[in-house]
Amino acid sequence: MSYQKEPKMRLQDVSTALAQLPADDQMLMSLRLDGFDYRQIAQQMDQSEGALRTRYSRIVKQLREMLKGK
Repeated sequence: MSYQKEPKMRLQDVSTALAQLPADDQMLMSLRLDGFDYRQIAQQMDQSEGALRTRYSRIVKQLREMLKGK
């Protein structure tokens, strides 16, 4: 069934796009996807919560652009 192949392909596309990000951006995305809040991430990455929120938003926008049309 084709509906089973599409999610796997989509996951591969996302994985490929994430791998193209700089290491710090990959870490931020990974920590957010693992359920850490901005306060916890800010402590671990030694950055302000506000800076991380802005950066996260920009990364998500960048990933959307990378995945557009996939």
